[in-house]
Amino acid sequence: MLLAQKPAQCPNPIPLPGGPEYARELFPNGSGLAKLHYYRQQANTSPRAKGQVTAALNGHTNMIVAGGYSANQINELFFRMLSDACRYQSQDSDSYRLGVGLTNPERLCLDAMGRLQAEAEPTMSFTEYFSQWLNREGISLSDYFPQTLVNILSPANSLRIKYDHVTQEAKCSRWWTQMQEKQCTR
Repeated sequence: MLLAQKPAQCPNPIPLPGGPEYARELFPNGSGLAKLHYYRQQANTSPRAKGQVTAALNGHTNMIVAGGYSANQINELFFRMLSDACRYQSQDSDSYRLGVGLTNPERLCLDAMGRLQAEAEPTMSFTEYFSQWLNREGISLSDYFPQTLVNILSPANSLRIKYDHVTQEAKCSRWWTQMQEKQCTR
């Protein structure tokens, strides 16, 4: 019975997906998760913001692996954690801010959030939350108008790519674990 349930494209045992970098190579350039990884790697990204982004990426992967959550629930928690990262970046940028505009690290964080908001739009609307968050943080839309809002129809949806890939990999890993536990042979 278990042999008949083997997931497609699952030839070898694999570990459960995990970590902040998981599936990174699959994200198209310019997609929200690609922009987020770029922001996370920059030397001028504040340590607190970098740590929060890492925690958000880990949590996002772990929730997908755990199952039982809708993509909407997973993305909502992920987005809220990322808004904390951008808030930390803004607070930490205050020490070297020149004038009243956004610093480059703030702009990179907000651009990633804006792109992710556009990608999540088919399943949930973060537009109101994002707008309220910008207002609460004192960031004017005239200071920040993400290119992602212009490119909202872009087909590159890294959130969907990650969700589908992690779900498939977790299913494969669990199947192999069951096979080994029951000591089944191919």
